[in-house]
Amino acid sequence: GLVYEGRPTGRLTPQKMEFARSASESDKVPSGSSLLDAVQQLQPSALIGAAAKQNAFTADTIKALTEGVQSRWGRGSRPIVLALSNPSEVAECTAQQAYNWSGGKAVYASGTAFPPFQTQEGMNVPAQANNSLIFPGVGLGCIAAGAKQITPDIMLAAAKAAAIKLTDEELQQQSILPEVNRISQVGLGVAAAVACCIKATQHAGEPATQVAACLPATADVLADKEAFRKAEHCIAGMQYNPFSPQYE
Repeated sequence: GLVYEGRPTGRLTPQKMEFARSASESDKVPSGSSLLDAVQQLQPSALIGAAAKQNAFTADTIKALTEGVQSRWGRGSRPIVLALSNPSEVAECTAQQAYNWSGGKAVYASGTAFPPFQTQEGMNVPAQANNSLIFPGVGLGCIAAGAKQITPDIMLAAAKAAAIKLTDEELQQQSILPEVNRISQVGLGVAAAVACCIKATQHAGEPATQVAACLPATADVLADKEAFRKAEHCIAGMQYNPFSPQYE
């Protein structure tokens, strides 16, 4: 249901409190209201679907989302539509539906791959929001720099690194994430950004890994292309300790 302050049915977790609407706003969307009602009344900037309910994002809902975003933020503003449920049979809407219903404005990604489609602006290649773009690189970067915990800053660095790995061609095709088939290249960049983020937060004199010692000493490595390339080179040159399971 709607996440709002003082919700009577169950205590809100700390993670949800940051996004909770005020109690007065909840009065605009009484119990039993539809998703369309909520979008029209609250004018969110994004819809994130993760309930595996096919066609949950209807044409009217996407149109209302687009109108609300442009009313609040200006005519050039674009709504975010993330239909993350998979497989495709339970996706909240397809990429082409989001494009058509938003008048070509929707910033879209899905949990399952949808085929490219032609628009007046050119070929549109929908982005697939797959965690394989992030988590291998996060793990590698944490091992490389000797992380003791996974922090929000680490995840933010990973997300920024994945975005930077978008090519000009992918941007022209309206993709908001790199293609999954470039996971090795993207993962290396994610690992480099994560490792540098970790190194920047380590205390002076704290034991560091051999790889961390060669990393650039900057928290915002993504702002320096040369430093970023150096960090990727350090990660790519990692040597793994051999491991052979012992069988009786």
